[in-house]
Amino acid sequence: MLMQKRLKKLLNCDGLDEWTRSFIESLLAQYLAKGKLSPRQVEIFEEKEKDFGRSQEWVAEWDDTKAHIFELCASYYKKTNYYRSTISSVAWEDNKINWDKTPIPSRASYNKMCMNKYAKRLIEYNNQPPLYEVGSAVQLRNISPYSSADGRLIRRIGRTALVNGQEVVTPLIVIANDGPHRRPGPTKGSRVYSVLKMGQASPIEVPEKILMKFKKK
Repeated sequence: MLMQKRLKKLLNCDGLDEWTRSFIESLLAQYLAKGKLSPRQVEIFEEKEKDFGRSQEWVAEWDDTKAHIFELCASYYKKTNYYRSTISSVAWEDNKINWDKTPIPSRASYNKMCMNKYAKRLIEYNNQPPLYEVGSAVQLRNISPYSSADGRLIRRIGRTALVNGQEVVTPLIVIANDGPHRRPGPTKGSRVYSVLKMGQASPIEVPEKILMKFKKK
């Protein structure tokens, strides 16, 4: 009778995958018919029982902090070829995870994607405030020609920025520095800013690393 109760208890749990539920149902049917299970069946059942117990513990531990960290890492890694099986189950809406349509990842998947050294740096940089506030005046650093996030070629000659060959005299004004589309990656200075020359209608998307505070003459 104890085995029957254990089988029914596991069957009544939410979150069982289709294969596990079908397997437990077959074990219960056999136990009710014959009053026993084979040693191998008991072994597999107990493995599933332990696995689901650990899974339920992880679900209980899941909170907003873990969800936020997972979103940061998934948002970065979805642009790469890493952790594809984990990211494939994510439902995105405007670069944010829709948790109503996304299952909580397993502990193993979360730890693998979100606890590696690159992910830790990514989390660190995302927890830092933007270096330049919205409304602040900035200019480009002396850099080699750089392709901006929106595909435009940028370079600086003296105090003048050239965007696709057209002069844009500094200062540039920061109009956006945060949000799901501007998250920094695991490298310093990778946060994306929207900057705009006063009186100009088309902003430029540039990373923090090529900006500096505007210096007056």
